Amino acid sequence: MTEEEHLRSLSDAELETRVLLVPGSTEYQASGRVLAEHRRRQREYAETQERSRREFEQLQMDRAAAVADKQLGAAVDVAEATKWAVWATALAAFGALVQGAVAVIGLLTK
Repeated sequence: MTEEEHLRSLSDAELETRVLLVPGSTEYQASGRVLAEHRRRQREYAETQERSRREFEQLQMDRAAAVADKQLGAAVDVAEATKWAVWATALAAFGALVQGAVAVIGLLTK
């Protein structure tokens, strides 16, 4: 197992302990490798967090779009129902006018 493989196999706690202990060491290459692995993990963690944030934002946008689609569908249905209600009211008014005219004609012919 290479030293790089060994460092990657360490837990975060073990690696952080080595980061804290190695700087006083005279083995500069070893301390550099430990610090490089530590920074690589920090970068990987930050990238994972950023990816998770983007996925969450996309999920939120998808949900908002789905809600907007439902609201649009409901608004279209309300508009259609309103149109039919207007027609029904117009026909009822026309019927009332016809009934009134028939009543007036009936009174005039008596």
